[in-house]
Amino acid sequence: IDADLLGKAKALGLNVSSVLEESLRAKIREEEARRWLAENKDAIEALNRDTEVHGVWSERLRRF
Repeated sequence: IDADLLGKAKALGLNVSSVLEESLRAKIREEEARRWLAENKDAIEALNRDTEVHGVWSERLRRF
């Protein structure tokens, strides 16, 4: 960690461990979501194409 950045955080009374954990959790969620979308891209596109052609499967069940 950049020493100047760490010093500023400590001077402001920030809990560096907590901030780091929060940031890591957020970055991990973002990366997992990005990877999931990439891994499932073909299936998502296929479902979208099927929906365009056939509509939403539950459409005939709607009462509104």
